[in-house]
Order: sequence, then structure tokens, then C-alpha cells
Amino acid sequence: RVPGRTGFDPAILQELPLLKSGEAISFAGPSPVGALMAGRGWSGPEPWGRWMTGPASSLTFRVDPDLNADVQIDLNVVPFVRPSHPQQRVTVAANGLELARTSFGQAVPSLLKVLVPARLIGSDGVVRLDFYCADPASPASLGLSTDDRELTFGVTRLVVSISAH
Repeated sequence: RVPGRTGFDPAILQELPLLKSGEAISFAGPSPVGALMAGRGWSGPEPWGRWMTGPASSLTFRVDPDLNADVQIDLNVVPFVRPSHPQQRVTVAANGLELARTSFGQAVPSLLKVLVPARLIGSDGVVRLDFYCADPASPASLGLSTDDRELTFGVTRLVVSISAH
């Protein structure tokens, strides 16, 4: 943060991936684009994807602001739920506005869909998705392993679809 300034520093903007319609980003293994997008609240990469850790996380990327278009984001996720921890409730916000609430009750691959209206995307094209979860739990707390990370869901892939007006 710099006193008296708002927005992202232009140097940081250049590091954010510019995603195009139909582009699929993998979070499996050493995904360079996935690593650039993953902000706070994500574990390191694993062979299958990344875990959201703790009660909040963010993913940030850019789209072409000249398109003045809604952005559909489809996230392939695997919720961390078990019989002793039967649900994960997730709220999704984009650029500060809550857009979706959902609950996962099975540990099966799921699709989390979020539509970001064009009006929420500024002249810099930045889209910041914030995820909030009331139910993170560690495998250690459930007696499953010694892993003490508080997990919510794992993300394996993100697909962006842009619909021009």
C-alpha cells in the first residue's frame, strides 16, 4: 500500500495473467499461470491442484477491459468434506461485491460457477475473486492425518468465458 494512491501498481498489473475467452488454467503441479493468480489463502501446488487454506483466499487475473463484457468463471473444485465434517459453505465475491453463495456436501469434483458483470471490471481489466468459508477443517482435527492445514476446497482448473455486449 502506498499512501495517497489507489489501485494496483502498473508493475504488478503486468505480472497478472491476461486471460482470454475459452482459456483454461490448470492448478495441477507447477502451473506458472495458476501460481501467479493464487493470492492469499492457497497452499502450494500438488500434483492434482491447490487447496484453499483457512477461511479466506483470492484469485486475481486480468481480462481485456476494452471488451466491456461479462466474465463467466467456471472453477473445478473438490470440497474437503467427510462424514464427520459434512459441509463446506462458500461465499464468492468479485472486485468487492458478493456474487454467489453455495454449499458443498460431498467430496466429489464439483463445478463452482460465478458470473462477473462487466460493470464490476475496471479500466485495468482486473478481476479479483475472493472466497470466504465458514467451515475450514484440518485433516488432523478430523483424525485423518497429521496435516494441520485448514482446508475448504481444492481447485483443479479455471475456465473463463467472456460474452461481449
